[in-house]
Amino acid sequence: MSGTTDNAQHKTKSASFDEGVYDVVVGGSAAGLSAALVLARARRRVAVVDAAAATP
Repeated sequence: MSGTTDNAQHKTKSASFDEGVYDVVVGGSAAGLSAALVLARARRRVAVVDAAAATP
């Protein structure tokens, strides 16, 4: 190999909305879940991230 890359082998594809792009809501409280619901009703893909439950 000469150290060059062939552009035909390394085609990149830009992410469209349907290819794994999410709106992320941080926090699963009433406000976070309400925001996620509003986004989902607007046909957005939503991921809610919340901390794990605390162990005593």
